[in-house]
Amino acid sequence: MSFLSLISKQTSTTKIEFDKALIIAKENNNENQICQALGKLTNFFYSSMQNINQALKYSQMWAESSQKCQDLDMLRDSLSTLCCTYFSVNQKENAEDICAQFKELLIDKLELDKSSKSIKTLISNHGTLGLLYQTIKEQGKALEIFQKGYQLAKQNPEIMQDSVLSKFMDEIYKNALLLGKFSDAFSIVKEKISLLEKQNQKAKLLDLLEEIASLNSLIGWPHESARMLENALEVAQKISEENPKKENIEKEFSISIKLGETMGIIDHFPKAIKYLNEALSKAQAIKDQVNECKIIDEIAKLYASYNQYSETLIKLNELMSKMEEYKIDNDRVSIIYRIAEANYKIGNYKKAQEFVSKCLSNFQETNFFQIKSHPKLDYKKRGTIIEYDAYLLSFQIESALNNYKSALQAGLKAIDLVNDGVLDRKYSWNQTKEYIEQERKASKLKILEYLNPIAIKAGEFEKAEQMIQETINLGHQVKPEHSILFQSAYSLLAELHMKNSKPELAVSALEKALEYDERLLDFDKCFKVIHSIQIAKMLEMISTKKNFESIKEYYNQAFDIMKRMEPEELKIVQEQTFENKSTIKVKLETQFKS
Repeated sequence: MSFLSLISKQTSTTKIEFDKALIIAKENNNENQICQALGKLTNFFYSSMQNINQALKYSQMWAESSQKCQDLDMLRDSLSTLCCTYFSVNQKENAEDICAQFKELLIDKLELDKSSKSIKTLISNHGTLGLLYQTIKEQGKALEIFQKGYQLAKQNPEIMQDSVLSKFMDEIYKNALLLGKFSDAFSIVKEKISLLEKQNQKAKLLDLLEEIASLNSLIGWPHESARMLENALEVAQKISEENPKKENIEKEFSISIKLGETMGIIDHFPKAIKYLNEALSKAQAIKDQVNECKIIDEIAKLYASYNQYSETLIKLNELMSKMEEYKIDNDRVSIIYRIAEANYKIGNYKKAQEFVSKCLSNFQETNFFQIKSHPKLDYKKRGTIIEYDAYLLSFQIESALNNYKSALQAGLKAIDLVNDGVLDRKYSWNQTKEYIEQERKASKLKILEYLNPIAIKAGEFEKAEQMIQETINLGHQVKPEHSILFQSAYSLLAELHMKNSKPELAVSALEKALEYDERLLDFDKCFKVIHSIQIAKMLEMISTKKNFESIKEYYNQAFDIMKRMEPEELKIVQEQTFENKSTIKVKLETQFKS
């Protein structure tokens, strides 16, 4: 006989026994026995979920029978099962009706009875009804019932165990969070903390404090998060002192690091450094090399977040030294990148160049940076965010060193990585392919805006023209209302044509730039004046009779605006065009006099 047939026979036999018990109970007209038999049949079908309709049928009969026999425990169980069964067959209204019936029969009536036994049952029934409302997704009603049950339990401490209070607290906290009622959630948490402190349950208290700190951080309350983490650290230190197991010490270090980060977020730098340095001293004292490195790393990050890059560099170099000494190789490439970045920030460009080259060489020599393709895209992508950041940093460093060809090459590498999808992981995995493509275009556009003038400085005019045209095309797709982007792109295109001695093309580009200058006139008058003068000069180079009136018009346009400009603005115009109000006035009164 097979295993399955044995199970089948056993199940069948059990049901037959329950059926027999029901028949006998009915023959004896024993309501209590009928109720018990119906309860067993209901649980048989409900627990196996083999026939939910049968479960519903028997649970209805059980609930009706339990009201006749007036057994409150049986009534509670039968109504609970009937409510859950209704919800299982998508009859939510019926489930809600059963909850209302439960409240009427097992709470409202019992509230009239002041005996200890009745109060204890009443408190328990509040818990059961709260769970039923929770099951049928009525969190608001569940919260209300749990809160009433909790208050009743608090008022009767002589008959209620702390475990019951604790359970009510947990349910109130959970439902309040789901409803976004944070004040209710945090109010009950304070009471739970007091209870755990009274019970000296340090491990549970620590978990709760960490959870609340994390929640406060998530909803944007970092000050409260820091306060909870300070309490958590105090508890963690006591636990590790009493029992210096590895996991207890790890927990203490973990909280110290979180606390340092959080103090940094709320601009409490002295406290942040204090907590991290205390943790570092302890790690060094017990020779915990891994946590020593983690904490040095966090201190370096903290200094960087406050733009203290000299101190950042000291800590990063210390970290590299420790990692080599302890033979720890975690995230080495990222640390090399951060050393390069810190050197760049303090103006040590040669050193920054050395370290960013080291960082990039790691990507060229290894293949372990292959990463999973995005599910919405059809190709594999290669590289990491660090590699992308390193190429952008290299672009900045080489630009600062006036190595424009190298800067251009680094920027183009970053664009290649964007095209390969290296940034796609930054976007939510449930976003559409169209959204991801649009974000990729936006990232590419941002790089091109920085890269275009560098391409011109590098003398790569053909490449620069292609890139500027691509900037304009992407701008229309991603930022069609971003006037300054188009004004800047057309200005660069004009500059490029001027360098290539193509005045007609320069004029065409400058006229497009002027269209956007009009939109920016309230914010910056300089653009329109500079471009008007530049167009006039380009037209002078072409020098045809037809251009005479146009040249005069552009100079007049520039002169009219210059009359309303501040000295600082006029200085910018002179630096860009080698013209001022006087020289333009002379031109208009002599060369272009009507």
